[in-house]
Amino acid sequence: MILRLDPAVPVVWRSPTAVQLGVDPVVCVFDGVSHASERLLAALAVGVPEPGLAVVAEAAGVGAEYAQALLEAVRPALLADEPVRRAPVRTPAELRIAVDGGGAAAGRLAAVLAALGVRLVDAMPAQADEVDAAVLVGSYAIATARHGRWLRRDVPHLGLVFGERGARLGPFVEPGAGPCLACVDLALADEDPAWPVMAAQLTAKRSPVEGGSFGASVVLRAAHELLAHLLDGSRELVSQTIELRADGPERRVSRAPHDRCGCRALPGSATADVPRLDRYRSRSSSGAAAASLA
Repeated sequence: MILRLDPAVPVVWRSPTAVQLGVDPVVCVFDGVSHASERLLAALAVGVPEPGLAVVAEAAGVGAEYAQALLEAVRPALLADEPVRRAPVRTPAELRIAVDGGGAAAGRLAAVLAALGVRLVDAMPAQADEVDAAVLVGSYAIATARHGRWLRRDVPHLGLVFGERGARLGPFVEPGAGPCLACVDLALADEDPAWPVMAAQLTAKRSPVEGGSFGASVVLRAAHELLAHLLDGSRELVSQTIELRADGPERRVSRAPHDRCGCRALPGSATADVPRLDRYRSRSSSGAAAASLA
């Protein structure tokens, strides 16, 4: 279940150190608001699975008991139980997800997905045919070799890239339909011709925000968007990316296949025209055809 503050309940600051939920009636008042309580309230405003709230609390330097106490205080302001899945064909326990990447964010994402019941699969190429989707986690840029091998194997994948003060989530790549991660890099190169040279220097550098409380909230958002695609049939991130900022509002950017990228013509990507859930069921047949290309 997703825990989310009801948008109809106003959140207002009584003073620089006190925040109030609800006006008529008042739900609760937090005096002496700390950084930890701000991060927890921000996560609840976006929507977070209950196990994920403990992850945010840990990243903010407080324990699960603190998160539970805050949750009980705001519970009257939460939306009625909102399932992660509306009409799922599958359950999280039936999903096989690979987390491709190292560092704090990749570790947290794996922990959140495991807490939700998802089966984690080794990201090594030999396991690719057993994966429903992969999440590629990186800092500043994801090397072409990393996302290229998932594309060649016809495995849907989601990009998550951290920068100095923010993160870019998406697109959710469905091989052969919509833009891939290389399309995004080519679009960035159109904006700044020096981007490919800079990206090559940044792929091994760690972002300073992926391990903090902001990084934890981004990981939760990534898990939510991933399950929305795989279980709810959401299509939002197939053609856009979400730019998240530690110090500002999020921004959505439309993405399209780049005319200099050959991703839509790659062998093994023709299954993109097959309805998505049917394609997942027939992974064994499409994966066998793609394996010889790896």
